[in-house]
Amino acid sequence: MPIQSTIPILGAPNYLDWFSVLDNGSDQEKNHTFQRDILPCLSDYAEGTSFGTFLQEHQWLREFTAPESSFAETLRELEHCIGGGVPTTTDNGMIRLGDVVVSKPAGEHSGVVQYDHGKAEQGYFQRTGALAPPPRLLLSAAQFLATQRARSKMDPIVENIRRIDTTTRGLRKYEYPGLAQDRLYQPEYLHREARRSCQECGCDPAKLIQRVNAVEDDDGPFVVVHRSTIASGELAIKNGKLRDDLAKRYDILCFETEAAGVLTNFPCMVIRGISDYSDSHKNGQWHGYAAAAAAAYARALFFHMSDVVD
Repeated sequence: MPIQSTIPILGAPNYLDWFSVLDNGSDQEKNHTFQRDILPCLSDYAEGTSFGTFLQEHQWLREFTAPESSFAETLRELEHCIGGGVPTTTDNGMIRLGDVVVSKPAGEHSGVVQYDHGKAEQGYFQRTGALAPPPRLLLSAAQFLATQRARSKMDPIVENIRRIDTTTRGLRKYEYPGLAQDRLYQPEYLHREARRSCQECGCDPAKLIQRVNAVEDDDGPFVVVHRSTIASGELAIKNGKLRDDLAKRYDILCFETEAAGVLTNFPCMVIRGISDYSDSHKNGQWHGYAAAAAAAYARALFFHMSDVVD
């Protein structure tokens, strides 16, 4: 029998309808149906605001996600959108713009650390408390998906991205920007003028870090997925040195501003498309493609859940 599961997708307002964009084909061969309740949970409050506070203001949603509800028994929550990457090297290579970072327990961390939640102690910031790890089913599905990608010529994540018709005017912003637009500056080099691009304000090209090119062929980019610790906090990281200091302390691969509020209420797997390097040289050029990559991964993960349940 088909498996029916209701899965809310929590993300920034611009990306709430990703699955209607991606689901333009049939998946009957997977033998299960997903009914998606796309909840605009983050659409009417500011980025970084506590999700717990939002639940207090929306009683219906609090009841919907309560641990004792029948829905919570089958809830497998994925929180996906964009984040700032740490330009470090993992088993899958250096993190680049357009890559995907997925939360996974590592060391003493559950997969997500709240970097601005703690106490000052002898001149440094001591993190306190812990956030819930991803559900075991999602961790198993993520591992299965990684194994299948390594063994198969057909990549389900790339296939999902190809579903997006970027020749359509409204979808052009989700097109892959290209390696030439992936620029990483030295961590101590600050952006020269806010609200203007690096090219417009004359950021020094000599301060760029030269790196080995990522994988890109005639069919487009290969979406590299990195799995480890994601950092979440109320304030966005926009400083290369602070980024590197926090990343070294907590083994962080990605920074974002929404997941901690979600994890306070129920466990989930956090998926982030990398749209910048958490430094002062932020721009919106990669936002669309990074969101597409995160949603494409989430969709592939959904349809691999039955492979670890059957």
